[in-house]
Amino acid sequence: MDYLKKLSWALLIGFSTIFSLHASSDNGRIFVAPDARVELMSLVFRFAGNREYSQCGDPDYLTALEKHFAPFKQHEAIRLARELHDKYGISYDAVASFAIRLNDTEKLELLLPPDSEIPLDKRWPREKIPEFLSALKDFVRRSSFNEFFFANRFRYNEVCRQFDTVYSQIVVMPWLQKFFGDSRRVEMNLIPCFLVTGGYGCSIDIGGVFHYCTVAGANVKLKMDASPAIMQRVAAFTAHEFTHPNSNPWVLAHFPEMEKAAKRALEPVLEIQRRQAYGTAETLMIETFARAIVAVYIQDTFGEKARKQQLKEDLENGFILVEPLYDCLISERQKGGKNWHFVQSGNRYVEVVNASLPIVEAYEKKQRELQENTPKIVKITPGNGATDVDPGVNAILVTFDRPMRDGCWSVVQVNPVFYPKLSGNIHYDSTRTQLTIPVKLEPDHSYLLFLNLGSYNSFMSEQKYRLMDYRYTFRTGSPR
Repeated sequence: MDYLKKLSWALLIGFSTIFSLHASSDNGRIFVAPDARVELMSLVFRFAGNREYSQCGDPDYLTALEKHFAPFKQHEAIRLARELHDKYGISYDAVASFAIRLNDTEKLELLLPPDSEIPLDKRWPREKIPEFLSALKDFVRRSSFNEFFFANRFRYNEVCRQFDTVYSQIVVMPWLQKFFGDSRRVEMNLIPCFLVTGGYGCSIDIGGVFHYCTVAGANVKLKMDASPAIMQRVAAFTAHEFTHPNSNPWVLAHFPEMEKAAKRALEPVLEIQRRQAYGTAETLMIETFARAIVAVYIQDTFGEKARKQQLKEDLENGFILVEPLYDCLISERQKGGKNWHFVQSGNRYVEVVNASLPIVEAYEKKQRELQENTPKIVKITPGNGATDVDPGVNAILVTFDRPMRDGCWSVVQVNPVFYPKLSGNIHYDSTRTQLTIPVKLEPDHSYLLFLNLGSYNSFMSEQKYRLMDYRYTFRTGSPR
């Protein structure tokens, strides 16, 4: 039994739901369990101020966490983590990828040298690692981290059960191994973590076994079942994270050949990328290739309709070159026959990226057109973010910069607690530039709603250009 299986066995002691300890490429089974190493690194960087670890999917766990570790928030390990973030950019997957390279949370030694065949994330300053590990070991000892983790592992029971219900039915690895021509023995691990937002795909090669470790944000309110929609979403997420360890080395090795075109492709989507915590040409290429490969997987597994939706979402998220690369991958696979695999067509991928200028320019033109024609909110009353609003206000007034389509709006509720009670019919004025939302407000109450949100997007101009999603909040004061 290799080290990850031993570790997983230790982590599962006391779990009410026992998962298979022999997840491997034989049946494509994904093994689900929390991991003390990931939990340790997540909470240290949470206390260091990393916003991607600032959420918590279990309020009771957060309460226990804050109470237990409050005396140690000024520990040297936290200070060093803050320095690593601020000075070297250690964040997101760099934290998780470091965690899975540790042997355990007692010895806290790296299983592989930082610059082994699969190197540690380059953001990590090699000279700082011994100091950080020493401080981390002291933090674990002084804070009794291991005792805390094992005492609270029961909180993952239901989350793990739900994850396993879905992940036990997803077949990703056989497809990826065929696509990449990978014959290695593999182990697949899904690591839920309450402190993680989103997910990170990490990997490590130990003793001839290639370990895929996907760290996924967990939430006690999560309701997962084996419905087709959820299966497709989870399969896409899993394929994406398990693709990175296969595609990233190729992208990084060939990035210099594509760098000029990649930087040009980044220009019109820089702000969109930054909102997703990306923002460099290299990262754009890494994500573009992973998403193009996932689109092929979605096409093969769920069909054309699902693939088109996937590509549409990627484009909306600023990945201009995913569809051209998808087309290239499909074409190359067809030409290559049954023995084709990803690296065989490397020159073609470089050609596609380097010939992308017309695609980028067309995207820029369309974005300018959208910018000119997209309706905008020029005024909203009460003001967005306003406090001490008179609870006697009986309407929310929204003023647009152009006439809107009559009878079309999406005033979206995300939480009934914060949604204002409507006291009449929503309507436009005669110019259709001002919308009235009649409301009955409560004193000393916070409100939240969206004007358009995702697929709820009925707000649009006469020319059928949709309003960008608009988040609106305010708080009332005491009765006047």
